Amino acid sequence: MPLALTSTNAMIKWMGGKRWRALHRLAYVAAICGVIHYYMQVKADVRQPLVFAAVLTVLLGRRLVVYWQRPKSAPTADPAVKQ
Repeated sequence: MPLALTSTNAMIKWMGGKRWRALHRLAYVAAICGVIHYYMQVKADVRQPLVFAAVLTVLLGRRLVVYWQRPKSAPTADPAVKQ
């Protein structure tokens, strides 16, 4: 719910980029903790929690690959530094 409420441009501007990014990165942590919690809660048949863990691994792995393949921006020159 916090992600849906803060995904508008107005909320991003109000929160500031750093805090907004931190909140949205916490969604990854929450998903991982949720899968771990579900796995620990199930006593006998752990197939469904393992399926959820596999799906989450694929989704987060895909995000990681896209992040690594993103072209890195060139460093910006600082106008205060004379060359």
